[in-house]
Amino acid sequence: MARELNLKQIQEIRENIKAELEFFVHGALCVGLSGRCYASFHSTGYSGNRGECKQICCLRYDLFDAKGNTIIKQKHLLSLKDLNLSDYLEKLVDAGISSFKIEGRLKDINYVKNITAFYRKKIDELIERKQDIKKTSKGNIYLHFEPNPARTFSRGFTNYFIDDNHSKKANFETPKSIGQFIGVVSKVDKNKILIDTNEVIHNADGLCYFTENGLEGFLVNKVENKWVIPNKQLKIEIGVKIYRNQDYEFEKLLSQNKTRRKLPIDIELNIENEYLKIKYLYEDMYAESKIAFETSSNPKQIDIIENQLRKTNDTPFEIKNLINKVQIPIFVKISEINSIRRQLLNSLEKVIIENHQRLSSKITLKTDKFPIDTVDYSENISNSLAEKFYLLHGTMIKEKAYEIISKKGNKIIMTTKYCIKREIGECPKINKKNNNKKYHLQNAYTRYELEFDCVACLMKLRAND
Repeated sequence: MARELNLKQIQEIRENIKAELEFFVHGALCVGLSGRCYASFHSTGYSGNRGECKQICCLRYDLFDAKGNTIIKQKHLLSLKDLNLSDYLEKLVDAGISSFKIEGRLKDINYVKNITAFYRKKIDELIERKQDIKKTSKGNIYLHFEPNPARTFSRGFTNYFIDDNHSKKANFETPKSIGQFIGVVSKVDKNKILIDTNEVIHNADGLCYFTENGLEGFLVNKVENKWVIPNKQLKIEIGVKIYRNQDYEFEKLLSQNKTRRKLPIDIELNIENEYLKIKYLYEDMYAESKIAFETSSNPKQIDIIENQLRKTNDTPFEIKNLINKVQIPIFVKISEINSIRRQLLNSLEKVIIENHQRLSSKITLKTDKFPIDTVDYSENISNSLAEKFYLLHGTMIKEKAYEIISKKGNKIIMTTKYCIKREIGECPKINKKNNNKKYHLQNAYTRYELEFDCVACLMKLRAND
């Protein structure tokens, strides 16, 4: 689903189609509508539609009005904060979403661990509250850390347009990670600073703060009696907000491979034909075996057998129930119990894998009429299969994809729901006095005329070649 949709729009789509719906809930936001951004190709020759985006939205721009007056100078005017819809998961489920997507392009493994664990925990809590939904994955997750999205890569967070609000969606100061806000500078003394914070700061942490020139950062060489000694001289004042964008201890914790997924299984014990029958069960699958036993005068011997059978160690299992139907005191060597336990757990794992069925669906090609009679470069038709699709649905192709047409001048090279007018408080729906203002963006490489479709709430960038 398009990331610009709000909850009402999602619900309307849900009511009109049968397919399962997926929605993007966390990570870096492309400022342009999907498939409606050619800015990278226009500036560099590398196309975002082909996975080669050079992220020119992260560059600094000047904003000018129609008279050439500088409104904003050298800011990251197209750089959005990261999406975080963790507080909207229940509303998204209620609106009809069945799958959540997390963006991880160019992110490291610790980021992936942290963010997926955070959402896994949120989803499990949601499922526990809402009995009418269930997860498609199996087992229970046991984390070895407390996930927190702000403690790995983060540009600050936005909920974008999910509730159609007018909150700030961009970070004009930097496209880089600022991480977690930890406090403010309370004292400065030569080569050290004191930060008013509830967080514990460690050696090798990376801290940062904003200046007139943008984001500045430093490494923590040492912490003495809460005084932070940086790895370089700082020009910093009391009251400056401090963020931690490299959390050394948290990263070290994430690098450990201790998080586990465990499948809950049952054990059944019974006597059959003078043998002890041991059965491990998961749902309707099982592995079983028999072992010879001796009678015992010690009734606690069965407790020893149970305790040994409960041990799952590094296997993907945990014991949920143990049902013991043995009525007489018995004895089995611990080494034999351990051996049969390992065999049965390995066998059960193989049975589960062999019985796993991947869902598949058959696509039936339909010839319903496309809602637009004529399409241009913005539909990205760049190969014969795409061309065949549009022709099949009764659409005339006026132009092929932007990347392959010869005349590229004076084209809309980005369409976005994000609007600079709204971001700086001049949205005509909010501020009626500013509805006719015209603007353009410019940097050292190019200039874009800004066009505003206020009825549809869209901003467009036109290349001024």
